[in-house]
Amino acid sequence: MSRRWRMAVTLTGLVFALSACAEPGEQKKVMRDDQQVLARAEEIVQQTLGAMSPKPTPKRDGRYGAGACLADPGRGDRQQVHISYRLEGVAGSAGRQLVRQVRDAWVERGYKFTSDTSDGDWSAPGTAVHMATVPDDYWMTISNSVTDRAAGDGTAVLTVTSPCYFPTSGGSSSPSP
Repeated sequence: MSRRWRMAVTLTGLVFALSACAEPGEQKKVMRDDQQVLARAEEIVQQTLGAMSPKPTPKRDGRYGAGACLADPGRGDRQQVHISYRLEGVAGSAGRQLVRQVRDAWVERGYKFTSDTSDGDWSAPGTAVHMATVPDDYWMTISNSVTDRAAGDGTAVLTVTSPCYFPTSGGSSSPSP
């Protein structure tokens, strides 16, 4: 994946992560255990992988685990879990189809689109879908970026970001990548 595409995918994920954390006007004191939040994020990843054919091999890509809530820069009292996987082991040209399969599975589960424009542009060679779980509001993105326009090859990336929370463990317990 080119550096430019990786940056675009990362920035898109950060925008949605910030939106997931934002609580206009008030900050509810939601207490959670880091490991439970991470386990829920991984459960979403496993459900998502189960909806794909051919089955990709997930490879950690970028941040993984609990860290500061992106909506609270410099405060450090709330956290959120962010995980990202590059989906490998399938033909690059199948990436867009994987995105479509995931979109359909998420809709079937009753997950919601995060905005009017978060259901990929299916006419474009690269596309992304942004949704959130109901009712626990984990934000999810699956995207396919084109790496070889002539061949139609691309790279699919899946990210899951938890809502911001106050950790019950008193700090981050991020697993190392």
